[in-house]
Amino acid sequence: MEVALAGLLALAGTVTGALLQQRAERHRARAADQAAHRQAMRGTVVDLVSALSAHREHLCRRWELARDDAATGEQTETEEVRLAGRASRGAVTAALYRLRALTRDDVLLTAATAAVGAAYAVKP
Repeated sequence: MEVALAGLLALAGTVTGALLQQRAERHRARAADQAAHRQAMRGTVVDLVSALSAHREHLCRRWELARDDAATGEQTETEEVRLAGRASRGAVTAALYRLRALTRDDVLLTAATAAVGAAYAVKP
């Protein structure tokens, strides 16, 4: 009888250990997924801010050319400058869409959308 009881206790201990190990592994996997998601969010926010900065730089370049053109009576804005501005705007839009796909945080999305809207509202 004692041998059977010892066997049952050993079996129960093994099953309990296996269940606890599975639970711990699920917890580690969930924590790793959450960390990866946070890192992706940070990267996307950095991409959005960088794209907004680049877009503003292109707008400033267009303003400078327009100001110089007004002073000289010539038109120096090139197709290259216009294409660079369009590309930078596309990068802003793409980063905003990535952010929208990654989060449902209303505060973050409202701030990001307002920043993009403010950048787009500025016209050279």
